[in-house]
Amino acid sequence: MNCISILVFIRLKIKCGVIDNKGKEIISPKYEEIYIPDPTKDVFICFDDDYIILNGKAEKIFKNYEDVSALVISEATLETEKDVLKYKKGKLYGLVNLLEEEITDAIYEDISSLKNKPGVLLVKKDGLYGVLDSNGKTVIDIKYNSIKSDDYCSEKDGYNKTGYIVSEKKENGIFYGYINYKGKTILGVKYEQVVRAPEDSTDDIFLIVRDAGKKGVFRNKKQIIANNFQNIYYSSLSKIFIVQKTGKYGFYNTSGKQILKPEYTEYSMAGNYIFVKINERMMLYDVHGNLVNSNNYKSITETKNPAYFIAENDKGYYSIISKDVKIDDEYIDIKYAFGDYFIFTNKENKSGIIHIWTGIEVKPEYDSILVIENTEAIEARKYNEDKDIVDIYSKNIERVLSIDNAIIENIDENYVRIYSYSEKEYINKEGMVVSNKEVFPNAKLYSVKQNEKWGFCDAERKNNSGLCI
Repeated sequence: MNCISILVFIRLKIKCGVIDNKGKEIISPKYEEIYIPDPTKDVFICFDDDYIILNGKAEKIFKNYEDVSALVISEATLETEKDVLKYKKGKLYGLVNLLEEEITDAIYEDISSLKNKPGVLLVKKDGLYGVLDSNGKTVIDIKYNSIKSDDYCSEKDGYNKTGYIVSEKKENGIFYGYINYKGKTILGVKYEQVVRAPEDSTDDIFLIVRDAGKKGVFRNKKQIIANNFQNIYYSSLSKIFIVQKTGKYGFYNTSGKQILKPEYTEYSMAGNYIFVKINERMMLYDVHGNLVNSNNYKSITETKNPAYFIAENDKGYYSIISKDVKIDDEYIDIKYAFGDYFIFTNKENKSGIIHIWTGIEVKPEYDSILVIENTEAIEARKYNEDKDIVDIYSKNIERVLSIDNAIIENIDENYVRIYSYSEKEYINKEGMVVSNKEVFPNAKLYSVKQNEKWGFCDAERKNNSGLCI
């Protein structure tokens, strides 16, 4: 059934109905909102001033219940639990499936969906919470003051392995524990705080806990970092725990091994590298704790390539540094281009292009060099009194065009127009020259220059005089 159209109508505050995938009307468009729990089932929850549940023949169903409602997972997308509805009997609630078969008795004070956990339901009884699956089977016993999902999501499993942070109210306060997605207790309810680290490259569960005001880390049920720190952060990109103690930072890996002691006043991370500052001295380490560079830099800046950094020393000169390479030639400016290429400016204020491994690829003879927006192509300019010489370099730093006084503009995300009073060319995202026919495949006429004059040709490059080729 075509649910997308329904959602659009709801957003526009237009009365909506339901059609099937052949366009046949099932429910007349006279409702403010319609929830469809399962598009393969003829069950439609229609809202107006009140609500009514209809089947595919627009007949009222669930007539034996005083109150039946959808369990809404997301109001933004109108997503609901697919297999079950909530029904009310007296002041209590139970679960019923889409065939009107009761799954549980009406014994709960409330039933709701858990955030990011379709098919898993939070139930409340005698003021305490537990979790059921959509078949009414107990996942977590009803004995906690609160239960919430840990918000864990992985590229492989989505939210399927999201676990639960649970709490109990005790004489000396509220304490937290952790239960995995299968309902197995990983941490008992005895911590002031429990937060799951967003590590998705392993099935291990990493939990940052706070006990007596100090934080530590568990890997599943084993504590790998003792509760000695004021704060602990996790870098999912570098797979490193950053610990903070008395205002200084240190680093641990996911096995609990210390990489660097907590003695650094500042830090930043990029990929497999850690940049730290101690006593006004800046140093670069890899994630194994090996010193990469220890020069006294004023600043070290990450680039889009996590293997490379741009560093500035106390004299204002810039360098390129990585684990294996250092390029340091008193450049007054360096900018990352793409791949292994950088744009540099020397003390004579001339710019060129350098490759991290092979050295200078374009000599410093330009007044300005920059990467063309949304491409891996280079615009290089020389300024003269009467004209600007503009050279275009491809992704492989091959000069593909040279046009005086050129204007450069993006046509769309794939192509760039480069033109002057007398010339017009096009390049793609890799900086290669392409024809206007490729850029505008649906055009009926194309501009063509012949014998220093411009005209138009059709797609076969013929005009009325047959002059185009």
